[in-house]
Amino acid sequence: MFLDYFDASHIAAGIVGGLSVAIATHYLTKDREKHRDLKLRQQATDDASAVRLRSFLAYLVQFRAETFGHQQSTGLFQDFYQQKVPDFRREFSLVSADFTGDRRLEFDRLVSVAAGFTKAQATYHTGKQQIVDAIDALIKFYHDT
Repeated sequence: MFLDYFDASHIAAGIVGGLSVAIATHYLTKDREKHRDLKLRQQATDDASAVRLRSFLAYLVQFRAETFGHQQSTGLFQDFYQQKVPDFRREFSLVSADFTGDRRLEFDRLVSVAAGFTKAQATYHTGKQQIVDAIDALIKFYHDT
């Protein structure tokens, strides 16, 4: 009686239709999750970059305050600056990849200026202000980003 009402073509059509819907749902869901995961990964990368840049800014502000507030003679200031350069370059290396193209070139140039004073150039009377100005240029660069 049940089979009299339905023939084999109706049953086959139901099975094929059900399988088609299941396969389409699988692929659509998979693509949606893939795009969502890519979006989440990109957002995490952007967030990590922002955290690194804020940390670098905090370091620059501290470095500037220590440099500007240094009240010692030329010899002690030169030693102070020379001891800070490796830390400064380490902090730079953490954020340098966050910039690309012309922004990266400009960032590298500003860092080279700020970290490039020789001991003879890093005098208390003239070099100190040039170093502070170089750090200020990096802080301005950050705020323009």
